[in-house]
Order: sequence, then C-alpha cells, then structure tokens
Amino acid sequence: MIRLAGRILAAGHSVVLDAVFLKPEERAAAEAVAHAAGAPFRGLWLQGVPEQLRGRLAARTDDASDAGPAVVDEQLAADPGPVKWETFDADDPDRLAARIKTIAGGFPGA
Repeated sequence: MIRLAGRILAAGHSVVLDAVFLKPEERAAAEAVAHAAGAPFRGLWLQGVPEQLRGRLAARTDDASDAGPAVVDEQLAADPGPVKWETFDADDPDRLAARIKTIAGGFPGA
C-alpha cells in the first residue's frame, strides 16, 4: 500500500491510506512516503467506544474487510506507542465525516 501510494503521489495525485497503522513504523512509513513526494500529510487517529466498534464490525456484510469483533479486541489490547497524529472521536460518523471534509478542504486540489 505504501509503495502504491508513492507511485500515485509521484504521478501528482492525492492519496488516502485507510488502515489501522497500529505500529509506529507503519505510521512513519505513511508520513515518509508523503514527504518524499513533497506532498502534504495529515495523519488521523480514530478512537471509539469498544462496544460500539465491535457492534459496527459485527453488523458489516458483503465488504472487503475480514475484520470482526475479535479484531477490535486485539487492536485495543495492543500498545500503539506514541501517536502524534490528530485524534478524533469516531463515535459519531456524521460529525467525523464533516470534520474530515473540512480538513480535506485545506489541501491543494481538494
């Protein structure tokens, strides 16, 4: 995903990387690929109420994700290390989407 993002950025396009980025080195790689391409970078760290996150995953059907409620438990139990990305509450998806649209409007070409 990071290599593909680099190619897309090199072609002059924007990229959104949608992943957990639980490990500090994964977050660093995402930042580095943007900086290497001379592109702006904004890391967003989403947090939510565990029960609500489990319920959302349990309700998902017919999508590409193989994640289920147990994955939430594994991720919440893991130590992500220091997170320098801006943290957002994912409990209200509509409010979160509006905030992200505002952030995206600050990027060139958005």
